[in-house]
Amino acid sequence: SGRAPSCLMVLCGVNSGNLGAILRGCALLGISGFCALERLSRTDVARALRSAKLPRRGCSIVLSNAAEEGVPPALAIKRLREAGYKIVGLAAETACIGCQPIWQVKLTVPTLAFVFGVDRDDGKAFPDGVEEELDAVATVPMCSTEASSPDHIDTLNVSDIA
Repeated sequence: SGRAPSCLMVLCGVNSGNLGAILRGCALLGISGFCALERLSRTDVARALRSAKLPRRGCSIVLSNAAEEGVPPALAIKRLREAGYKIVGLAAETACIGCQPIWQVKLTVPTLAFVFGVDRDDGKAFPDGVEEELDAVATVPMCSTEASSPDHIDTLNVSDIA
């Protein structure tokens, strides 16, 4: 078995259509580990890898599908911490209390895991038990339209942030 990635992206729930863009962003930013905490089909993953159009050489992404392995999300996050990772959750400002702007979170650590919140609008940033396992919860603050506007946007899509 090879060395564990120094930086991981952990997705709590994502629209499978965004997965290719997310993997491409990870690879381009040097994030070489990817873990899904929600079940993704092998077809979804294969399609995402094709759409990411990653070079065959010099670009490696380690994929893990914790849900497929039967590991509950909170336990998967706990195991990452036990493996030495600092765990930073990323969520919409409106979905979490006590979020800090991303630039206020210390990210200069040897091993780091970014946990991206759920990619749906149910008011919960993370699956049950996950937020309690995080070392910090950060957000990318938005300059957005008026909140009263019907087309108000207050967050980036998870594939944009990646």
